[in-house]
Amino acid sequence: MKRSTGLLHQALDESLRIIKHAPKRKLYEKDNRLDPVLIPSEPNLVWHDHVRELFELWFPSASFVKNSEVSWSPRERCWRGKDRIKKSPIFLFCIGEEPSDTDLIRYSQYAEPTTSAIAAIYVVVKAPQKGALYGISRIGFENIIILSEEFLYENMVDFSDYYADVARRVENDFFCRY
Repeated sequence: MKRSTGLLHQALDESLRIIKHAPKRKLYEKDNRLDPVLIPSEPNLVWHDHVRELFELWFPSASFVKNSEVSWSPRERCWRGKDRIKKSPIFLFCIGEEPSDTDLIRYSQYAEPTTSAIAAIYVVVKAPQKGALYGISRIGFENIIILSEEFLYENMVDFSDYYADVARRVENDFFCRY
């Protein structure tokens, strides 16, 4: 509710404050903080939850148990899930920058003892390098697929079936008339 700022209204409010023996109002002071509060430029969502949701949209047969200590490893920054179609385990590593070869070895060693089946290992990078290819595996690490957040956004939905269906309908309508 917007309050009136007229001089008479302010005088009346001040008189009532004095009659009620209320403390004096604080005057505006400019905040000269040394550490200004930063406003985040991203949505207020934890990175690993954001990656999991993007990955589930990109790979619909993947499932991860949410709110489980078994499925999320904060030390390794990894989700452990399952491919519902192949019935094979999936490991989803959520990292900030491009992984080195030693990181990839560590990821495969982390996934190796936890399962007897061949696990699919995905690494999602937040800050991709320029010119790097995503959605493919590196030489020597064929079971590890490196993805970027941008790649997941761009390839989240495949419209090729939709476009083919629209083209088929248009062609049927066009050729049926003549």
